[in-house]
Amino acid sequence: MNHVLRRRLEATKNRGEPINPELVTLEAREPSGDRGEGEKGKFWSILCEGVEVGFIWTNLVHGKVLGDHYRLMISLRPECRSKGVGRVAYALAAEDSGLDTLYIHTRMARQDVKAAAEHAGFVEDTESPLNHRVMVWHRN
Repeated sequence: MNHVLRRRLEATKNRGEPINPELVTLEAREPSGDRGEGEKGKFWSILCEGVEVGFIWTNLVHGKVLGDHYRLMISLRPECRSKGVGRVAYALAAEDSGLDTLYIHTRMARQDVKAAAEHAGFVEDTESPLNHRVMVWHRN
């Protein structure tokens, strides 16, 4: 990672400041391994000021309860967490996915994921019988 961006990210973390959402973009990549699986699966790099700070992807999941569905997954560098990067990446990926419905599966304790997903337009599926949180997004 660019050392100037790293210092800026660390400084904003210390002050609790979010990153300007306009600095966060996605760059499409070829699906890799389990990232971007399925006919409509996609895989993106998350960029902040043009520097790669994480990945986000959709995978086809064959679930017993929800049936076949696409799940959105994210992986961010530690210094990029809690800055609003995830909420922007979730929103951009959902729109760019070409899918009408997307799900996020997360542990119940992950309030940060819930908040980021809600900011991106996901809502919690409170009727889900699964033992973890399920968030769902529908294209308008």
